[in-house]
Amino acid sequence: MSGRALAISASARGMAEDSSSSSRMRKTTKTYVMKTDADGNVTSENVQVSGSGSSESAAFRRYEEQIRVLQEDLDSEHSMRRRVETEKQALQMQIISLSERLTEAESGSESQLDINRKREAEMAKLRKLLEEVHTESEHTIHQLRTKHQTAMMELQEQIERISRWLRSWRSL
Repeated sequence: MSGRALAISASARGMAEDSSSSSRMRKTTKTYVMKTDADGNVTSENVQVSGSGSSESAAFRRYEEQIRVLQEDLDSEHSMRRRVETEKQALQMQIISLSERLTEAESGSESQLDINRKREAEMAKLRKLLEEVHTESEHTIHQLRTKHQTAMMELQEQIERISRWLRSWRSL
């Protein structure tokens, strides 16, 4: 199993009323070997207990209670870490999703800008063509007016000549 190994040892000596009673006390040792794998799961192994006395049992129970509290704290910390990791992964997925949406929106706006530029260029060409057609039509109108005036002047002259000829013919 990979990971760290955490060893918690508790040893207790009973509280003696005098120094002679402390020599009768036996040492009590309880060893927990805690291993944490890469996922943060904790397993305990290899529990050993060696001898205990009556006065040592109270101290032993206190240490066991401390170990139990520490174990609960460790378990709650690991569950909190797992929850934080899952929330972190969910938030990272949201960030990735939002980044992709932003990229799509940017590319969409860029393509829209390209389309708008093309339309503006086409509109400029059409405006230029319209201006050319308008200029050409004004030129044609001017030419036609000039021809019309010339034709009217010629007709007027012909009318005047015919009128003079008629007057001169009547006078004969």
